[in-house]
Amino acid sequence: MQTENETHYRNFVVELNNRIVGFFNFKQRCHAYIGMIGIDSNYRKRGLARLVLEFSINYLRERNSRTAYLEVRTDNNASISLVESFGFRNIGTRENLMADGCSTYVYSINLK
Repeated sequence: MQTENETHYRNFVVELNNRIVGFFNFKQRCHAYIGMIGIDSNYRKRGLARLVLEFSINYLRERNSRTAYLEVRTDNNASISLVESFGFRNIGTRENLMADGCSTYVYSINLK
């Protein structure tokens, strides 16, 4: 299922056996921003985040986005490994961005 909200994010849900087990969204112009990927804790370690990220990259590439950006919490090693396995490059850090004071790494990937 897909919706588009007033900030121009495209929102998707991940369904498995008629149950919503995750969600993701992104914003697209000539550059894209993958805003959030979330998988229910009961469904992690099954490759769903990898499928979601792969789908997002392909979707954005097919729609002529040149570059995609995303952010990952500096304490989320699993997500860091995932995005780097797709070829995303760490291009910077945003300090103390999260409500709990955690920083994020900013990643980019060339889609052309």
